Order: sequence, then C-alpha cells, then structure tokens
Amino acid sequence: MKVVAVSHSAVVSINCCLYEELGSRPGWEVSLVVPERWPSEYGGPDHKPEPGEAFKMHPLPVFKAGSIPLHGYRSDLGRVLRIQRPDVVFLDEEPYSVAAAQTALLCRSHQIPFVLYTKQNLLKRYPPPFGWMERWVLSAASSVLSLTAEVEAVVRAKGRQQPGPLFPHAVDFSRILPACGQSISKSHGLRGPVIGYLGRLTEAKGIDIFAEALVLAADAKWAALVVGSGPAEERLRERLMAAGLAERVIFSGAVGHDQAAGYLRAMDLLVVPSRTTPSWKEQFGRVIIEALACGVPVIGSDSGHIPSLLHETGGGWIFPEGDAVALAAALREALASADECRKRGAAGERVVRERYSYPALADRLADILTQACCAQGVRSAASAGASR
Repeated sequence: MKVVAVSHSAVVSINCCLYEELGSRPGWEVSLVVPERWPSEYGGPDHKPEPGEAFKMHPLPVFKAGSIPLHGYRSDLGRVLRIQRPDVVFLDEEPYSVAAAQTALLCRSHQIPFVLYTKQNLLKRYPPPFGWMERWVLSAASSVLSLTAEVEAVVRAKGRQQPGPLFPHAVDFSRILPACGQSISKSHGLRGPVIGYLGRLTEAKGIDIFAEALVLAADAKWAALVVGSGPAEERLRERLMAAGLAERVIFSGAVGHDQAAGYLRAMDLLVVPSRTTPSWKEQFGRVIIEALACGVPVIGSDSGHIPSLLHETGGGWIFPEGDAVALAAALREALASADECRKRGAAGERVVRERYSYPALADRLADILTQACCAQGVRSAASAGASR
C-alpha cells in the first residue's frame, strides 16, 4: 500500500511517529509532505523537518508559512503525487485551509481517494472562500477522522453526516525511560511533592488560575516546576513573587519534545488548567496522556476533551475551568495522599499503554486507509460498468 501523507504539523519530529510506525509495516510505503520550514510560535528558530527511517520525507516550499488556514504548497505537491502514485492520501489539515483544498483538488484530478483528519472542536463559520472550501473538502473525502467526539459533532454540524472513526493522539513510549526524571530533580534541587505544569504560558492555558491556586494552597508542602514559555510568564512570576512563593517555583523554560518525559517524571502531579475562549478550547490534552504514560496523575480543568480523557483513564482529578479555589482544593486533596496519587497515576498508565500507543494507532490507520482504497475500487468498478 502506497500512502502520501500531507501534514504541516509533521514538520515537528514528534508528529512523525505515526508515519514511522505505519511505514515500518510490511507492504506499506509512506511518503510525507511537509513545509520546508514552519515558524516557531513564540519567535524561536523555525521548525524544520527531520528525515525518518520508515518514510520518505518531502519538504516543500509553502506560501504563508505559519498560518493554518492560509498556507499552501507550491506546484511541487502535484509533482509528488505524480511521481509517488499513491493508493491513498492521508490529509492531516483542517478542511477550511488552502492546503486541504489544494490537496483535495489534486486528489480528484489524479483519481486518488483521500482520508481527512480534523481537530477543530469549535463550531465556527468561515467567510468565503474558506467556508466553501471546508464544505467541499468534507464532502469529497473518502472518510473524515475526528480527534474527539466534540470534533465529530462539529463535522456533523458542517454537513458530513457519516464521519469516520475517532482518531486520538498517541504517546511515543520509546522516549519514556524509568529513570529519566532523576537528573532533572537533582539539577533543579526539587524536594517534596512536586506540582508541575508543562505547556505554553498563556491565559488560554489557564496559567493565571494555576498561579492563584498555588497561592491559595501555599500552606501545604510542595514545590512547583513550570516547563514552558509564553507571553504570560512575566505575570506569573510577578504574582508568585508578590505572594512570597518565588523560591518554591522553578521555571525551566521551554524544552524539546525529546526532553518532556524527563521533566514529567520529575513531577508528582501535573496540572492542566486550560480555559475555553471564544476562539479556542482544549482539543485533546496530549500532555495528559504523556504524563499518565509516566505514571504521573493529572489535575485538569473541564475544558474541551480533558474531562473525558481523565474519566476514561481514571488518572486524576477534574475541576471547573477558571476556578482557582476548586483547583486549590484538588491540589490539597492530591497532596494529602501520596497513595491516592500513585493509585491514579498507575491506573492512567495502564489505560494509556493499552489504548494510546503509536503501534495501536498505526494499526487503526492502516485499516482505515485500506477501507478507503477498497471503497474507491468499488466506486471505480461501478462507474466503469455504468459507462459500458
């Protein structure tokens, strides 16, 4: 089976794990089309793709790099499809984007079925031509995979009445080593129960709620490890300093995906305090399954898919988004019982290892892509019969 995948997010190496796993299967040949560069969200060096062992990488020039709706590939995308002649295309782009419409049009002209993967969990109405592109791409796809049930509801509301199966994120367990957090704890001088945060430091991620909860739970024994960077960092530092907590909180700055597991293992508890805004809602919460894969329980808000994930895994506590008092209470409950933390962390780890590994996800994707090819063959045969 020959597959061409198109994904701007695969310019980051951790997002290539699925294609590495799929391409390692006997009889599968995977080519990956990505932008040759993608700007970093906070002004750091541009992301650039890294070659894999089990797939062919095709870094192509794009216009409007950094914009999900506006970016598109130059003429080289059609050349890749002509040369590779795939049986199916896996389109990991939002249907309202130029890249998605461009790929879908090329697939139609080459009579290649394509499977769309979408993660948009807010029902938004886009102006022309983006709304038109979205409706057409959703209708033209052989199958539409949704990240979560909330995403599937959006797909249905946009007119696709029979979406394909849910298709979640996964964890690369090869990056999670049992002792990888010890050096982090030692180098940062972390003692006692460690409350962690890992992600962008923005208001949408609820970093101000996290700060207020730490202040409210200041009489409990804890140290905090904040991993990440973003525009809310200065305000976070100022709030903690004003409360006399600056010495109890370590800021590591942003770290690469290959280092994340080490920092997660240095934590006893991870907080994911995301809050919903008019333009954003937590789509999945990949850091939750990454923490649980390390055996670290999670306290998460009820934004987006977070509560569903924590209910499914049994790996933590849930609090109402935006409620610092409730988060502080959850922190106190978790800190009061190391046994309960270990119990929930272990429960979450079992579920994540069973359901959210890349081998399991690649098996599902292989079945979906095979079905898309079979359906295309049936349609082609029916069309040929009707023309005779």
